Amino acid sequence: MNSMQAVKIARGHIYFIPRDYMAKLTLFEDFIELLEQNNQFKRPGRVPMDANSMFVVDDAKQREKMASAFYNTVRKEIAEYEERHPSDPVGQSESGNFGPADSAYPGTGTETELL
Repeated sequence: MNSMQAVKIARGHIYFIPRDYMAKLTLFEDFIELLEQNNQFKRPGRVPMDANSMFVVDDAKQREKMASAFYNTVRKEIAEYEERHPSDPVGQSESGNFGPADSAYPGTGTETELL
């Protein structure tokens, strides 16, 4: 995954891989398929190993959607953390939102501003 500059984008095993590494992605998918075919520990009811890819159009609209989804997930995870650890709140601005007020998505900011 490191050699493809994969960036984890969600819980579980979902990654973004830049277009320049698509050839390696195909090789990786083939590798996972071979691992599954030769898996000696197949148990009833287990989930088989699988790798799928979905191409994302690289335009401003998609980047905005992905950024919005990322920040919504971060806000949710922070809220869950604060619920479990009420004496250790994660820093917020005076408005109660994360990030700059003039952000394209209210309540969002850069990753360092969120932490």
